[in-house]
Amino acid sequence: MQIFLSLVFLTGMEVTMTETRTFFFDFSSESCNERTRLAALEKFLTNLHGHMLSIPVLMHQDTRKRLTDEIPYTNVLDFSITVIRVQPVADDERLRAIYLKRNVLENFQIPWKNYLNHAVSESMAKAPLLCESICDLYPQDIPRDHEGMKTFVISNELRLFGASAILYPGALALAAERMGGSFCLIPSSVHEWFLTPLRNASFSMLKWMLADGNRNVLDSQDDLLSNEILCYDSEGQSLYWWKDSHTFETVDFGVDLT
Repeated sequence: MQIFLSLVFLTGMEVTMTETRTFFFDFSSESCNERTRLAALEKFLTNLHGHMLSIPVLMHQDTRKRLTDEIPYTNVLDFSITVIRVQPVADDERLRAIYLKRNVLENFQIPWKNYLNHAVSESMAKAPLLCESICDLYPQDIPRDHEGMKTFVISNELRLFGASAILYPGALALAAERMGGSFCLIPSSVHEWFLTPLRNASFSMLKWMLADGNRNVLDSQDDLLSNEILCYDSEGQSLYWWKDSHTFETVDFGVDLT
């Protein structure tokens, strides 16, 4: 069967080119299950562009809309979840990345949810979870006796699109164990979250801090993750949207977080 692979190339978060390549694959074999098709797709892409890491990405919906509507994604609140293939680069280089267009997965008969779960598994193995006290991550900026001792950062060890690390199975439960209970998730950027204990948390104060950070701290609006605060209930092992000071609603990102 002849398949057309449509790819979107980015430099930074700007689309620089699109490309369509032809690929031949035999779907008639009885052994051609979804795992085989996924492996064939990965092999072809590696031969074409070298080894790249498939990584899930949480971004603001406005950022995803500026890219293209042709990539597969899921919207939750003001987030978009998609998958990107990246080559980690030095700090002084711009990110080189590829998105697969939606029709690629359709041609390979790979459901979007399954491809997302594949990316979560690969990312978890090759860009492991980072969950540390902000004082340990930034000791030169925050003394250990500071209130920041109660604040943690969750990301991946590459610190690259690490906000999606909350999709790793067991990541939030581990964070709750380290923090000693339920916590709030404050979106710092597409690369990380700040976690702070839920007990005695002020919704209005956290919303003000988030709005100020999104407006004045981010290097680029492409780094914007969300304007919403999430909460993790350690007893029920459930993720919630803190809608207002009195209202919590369940959040489902479409992957198993436990």
